[in-house]
Amino acid sequence: MDLEVSEVSLLPSVTRVTGGASEERPPSAWFRLLQEAASCDDPVRFQALARQAQRLEREIGAPHGRAAAKIALLGAASTDMVERPLRLALYLAGLAPTLHVAPYNVWLQEMLERDSGTARFAPQVAIALLTPHIIPVWPEAGANSGVGWSGMSASRVSSSAREAAWAKRSRPSNCISRR
Repeated sequence: MDLEVSEVSLLPSVTRVTGGASEERPPSAWFRLLQEAASCDDPVRFQALARQAQRLEREIGAPHGRAAAKIALLGAASTDMVERPLRLALYLAGLAPTLHVAPYNVWLQEMLERDSGTARFAPQVAIALLTPHIIPVWPEAGANSGVGWSGMSASRVSSSAREAAWAKRSRPSNCISRR
């Protein structure tokens, strides 16, 4: 990832108020972290930088001068390992994310029900992390995103995934309701 990082564009000065006194902290902490993250190509190191960013957020707040973005993170598997690096990547992209992380494995309900936490959050973008068994049809190796996915178009693959999701939702539950 080749991003140009300038201290001026990344972070104006940050002030933290503690007990009536304000403490000025130079923008260099965020600047250095974002600069290193922008040139990082090691996923393990990026995860470590994401943890550092989380600590900086707690200590001095998020970097300023970013466009607000409401993003929902849903998954059929755990999203724990994605949340921090996603937030850091969004800072690198010039966004100030507010993330809503849906509970584990309720992605379909969160997307379809009007009163779900995700619906109430009203995200601008929803990211769904699905496990391989959720996707009923996979493209053949080397297939492009158009026609050629086992003879199916991308829209048909998408339609097939929706049908499988609806079938899963409409199956009777094994739960016994007690009144």
